[in-house]
Amino acid sequence: MNTQPKAEDSSHDGFVPFFSEQFPQLVAILMSKGYGREDSLDAAESAMTDACSRWGELRSPKAYALKIAVREAAKNASRGREDIDRAIKGDWARPPQNTERVISRIEDEAWLICLLSQLPEGQRNVMALWVDNVNEIAQALEIKKATVRSHLRYARATLKKLLGEKE
Repeated sequence: MNTQPKAEDSSHDGFVPFFSEQFPQLVAILMSKGYGREDSLDAAESAMTDACSRWGELRSPKAYALKIAVREAAKNASRGREDIDRAIKGDWARPPQNTERVISRIEDEAWLICLLSQLPEGQRNVMALWVDNVNEIAQALEIKKATVRSHLRYARATLKKLLGEKE
């Protein structure tokens, strides 16, 4: 699907450079949050398509695209969350039992994704966006900065509790 507007369409002025700069960044952000490459590409494409269709109305296109991409990726990931829940209940997904280098990075990431999937949605979203600053998180999720800090505090507490139970 070609999400880039035609050059002569003046209602989309500035979108092509925005797309060129932000699309790879959106994909990278989503992948850093634990979403797979294909899911990240799909979510970023949906976000950019939506941003393009609303280009003239957007006050903060970067925050809007991030919000939509995160929502799309989360929606796609929730479809597989039942499998993750079954893996946890079946004791197939465990935290590393030792610090040997034999444990691959992929296994560590899978364990973290399983752990984060146990958080409530608000806490999970904030933890997933941890690399962004509080202002960007608040803007992307359309919540107050105090709410972001609260979700972060509760998410940390929940993760500490989960880690204590798993060890």
